[in-house]
Amino acid sequence: MSNSTSLGEFIRHNPYCIFCGGTEPTTTKEHCPPKALFQNRQWPEGYEFPACIKCNNGTSNYDRMLAMLARTDFSGDAGNRDGKFPSLVAGVHAQDAMQIRSMFPSVREARTYNRRLGITPKHGQTHQQASPLKITSEMQTAVAVFSRKLAKALYFREVGTIFPSHGGLGLRWFTNADLLEKGHYEVFEMLEGLPGHAPTLKRGGKELNDQFSYKMTVCADVDMFVLQASFGSAFGLVIFGSGESGRLEGIMMKLAAKHNGFPFTLL
Repeated sequence: MSNSTSLGEFIRHNPYCIFCGGTEPTTTKEHCPPKALFQNRQWPEGYEFPACIKCNNGTSNYDRMLAMLARTDFSGDAGNRDGKFPSLVAGVHAQDAMQIRSMFPSVREARTYNRRLGITPKHGQTHQQASPLKITSEMQTAVAVFSRKLAKALYFREVGTIFPSHGGLGLRWFTNADLLEKGHYEVFEMLEGLPGHAPTLKRGGKELNDQFSYKMTVCADVDMFVLQASFGSAFGLVIFGSGESGRLEGIMMKLAAKHNGFPFTLL
């Protein structure tokens, strides 16, 4: 079967873009998470979703930054098994040289981070090279854009319907600095007992959960879901979603008032 025929059949079965709430017709397939986040050209099978051109092509710069972030593995060279990390850094630098500079801490900041997190640079490595990246506003935006698409893609895969454009999504994400400092992701620990579907992701029989894993909890009776996802030991995220307009926003406002702030961002 040719690629054009395969795409035609895909569009016939999935006529509307899932990323804009079904308001635009499908014209292409989108891999979510993007291929660039996976090493050695091994991305999970079956994670292609119907998209319009605008939704598919509008996030390529963010994808490059996310791919770089997903490979910042403090535990060794696991984040650069395919040798792509330097080229990803160069790609982000080509987009915006100041962006790369702002991600890396100063010598003084790096020493402080490493002392607090218990990081000892390897032989020949500087404190700046060993230190976690600083979180910039551009990185925050990249994660938010990606998380919005990931939530809609996995909702579609798990539920079988398009998440509505008027639905609400709330995000909290965290880097491997949490693992270094506390030994675990606190939010995941809090949600550990929550039931849900946590599939084994594979390509050609090879498991990929060491690069990307998730658990989706769908509460159909109250029209809400919870997505927990992690990307190796680089970063993780939790997304709460509701298909009912204004519902999630109301819940988050009440929690913020009750707890003097609530560490979730509306997407």
